[in-house]
Amino acid sequence: MKMEKEEMLLHEFDGLVNGIKKGIWSGGDELEQVSQSVQAEMEHVETVLDKLAREMAVSRTGIQELAAREAESQAGLREQTDQGNGCLPAVEVAYKTVLEDQVQLAVAKERDFYLQRNYGELQARLAELRERKSQMAALTSRMGRLVDNVRCMVELADKVQALVQSQSFGFKVIMAQEEERRRVAREMHDGPAQAMANVIFLAEVCEKLIELDTGRAKEELHELRQQILGCLNETRKIIFDLRPMALDDLGLIPTVKRIADILKERKGIKVSVKPLGHAEKLESHIEIGLFRIIQESLNNIEKHAEATEVEILIDFQNDWVTATVKDNGKGFEAEKNHYEGDSFGLLGMRERVSLLDGELSIHSRPGEGTEVRVRIPLSAATREAKQLA
Repeated sequence: MKMEKEEMLLHEFDGLVNGIKKGIWSGGDELEQVSQSVQAEMEHVETVLDKLAREMAVSRTGIQELAAREAESQAGLREQTDQGNGCLPAVEVAYKTVLEDQVQLAVAKERDFYLQRNYGELQARLAELRERKSQMAALTSRMGRLVDNVRCMVELADKVQALVQSQSFGFKVIMAQEEERRRVAREMHDGPAQAMANVIFLAEVCEKLIELDTGRAKEELHELRQQILGCLNETRKIIFDLRPMALDDLGLIPTVKRIADILKERKGIKVSVKPLGHAEKLESHIEIGLFRIIQESLNNIEKHAEATEVEILIDFQNDWVTATVKDNGKGFEAEKNHYEGDSFGLLGMRERVSLLDGELSIHSRPGEGTEVRVRIPLSAATREAKQLA
């Protein structure tokens, strides 16, 4: 039975690793789509440049021919004028010929000017696209390094599996998981989250600068931006689920209030958090254990309870800290010891409480909501610090 519980904890860790891998691979797919879009535009611009180059060559040849013809007509006009034979019709015809040749030459030169200007603008655009493709290649390389880090996490999980023989394995696994979550949170924050932000910026630049593509191309780039934003939000959610930094910086109560606010925003469930007694910083492993138990209780409420109100009480006493999570949902048969279909559920909470030498009680009946109460003893060092305070 003990081995089964420890394997359950490892299974939870594997699930988190797989979730991170899916998030990274999803971001990689989005990057690939952007890269393909940039490549397609580069090919289009190169095709247009090639066409313009041919037109410019033809234009320059035509200008040379028109210039030669205009010079000939000018010479003919001077010849008619110099003869002075009084043949006005011949002079008039020669003059009109000169005017026509000059107009055609001017039109040809103006067209050649616009061709050269468009050619220069497209060359600049092609240089921008090449630079953007280079940046995206570097970004893809960073994502690849993150995938390697996830593989290292998988290897770490395999090594942790060998510790199952120890009776203290469960506690070691939880501490190793929390440390790994903290490291992965930093990695994800500095890597995929920033990478996605950069991709969004590049997408916005593409959307503003694209002038040669159709409106549909702009709409697709806009949609891509929305998708990458969703990936960015999901990445940040993974970071928080792995290890909320507020737990280290602010303590248990502010962090619980934060996840309560998130649940309210996401599902519209009214959640109140009430600290009792003298709330203060607890030992790290106690805070982590309590937070995970409360978090799992809220996850179960969100998934299964169909509740509209939740009350969280955290009572700080001299020798104990007690947390109670109560909802007005549909309830369940507590004797089953788990929510149906929940991979972690109440068994995972019982394991955490056991490792902390605490007590867990669940009271629930169909149609009457659920109350989860956990009671954790404080260590001697914590009690002495409270007494001195």
